Amino acid sequence: MLKLHFLFLFLFPFGLYSQIGVEQKKEIATHTLITKLSGHKSEITVLTISLTGKYLLSGDALGVIKIWDIVRKQEIHEFKVHSRAISSLKFSADEKKILSTSL
Repeated sequence: MLKLHFLFLFLFPFGLYSQIGVEQKKEIATHTLITKLSGHKSEITVLTISLTGKYLLSGDALGVIKIWDIVRKQEIHEFKVHSRAISSLKFSADEKKILSTSL
């Protein structure tokens, strides 16, 4: 029998309590919280997951971008490349580059 596992991301984007939750769902009625990723100092404005599902990009209201390793449940790198809130993030197909915009 084929077992399906779904990965869900949810966000608590409020001030100092900004967190990203990673949840695994094995069945429709059950959820298992895998981890919470904390580290942003302002509201999280955007999340993007890589095509492989291994990496996550998050951007916040201060222009900070973080790269997360979902498998290892840790932050890999932080960039401060914009002076305003991050409005969109995208991985390249090979996951070696990222594109960010800020308005």
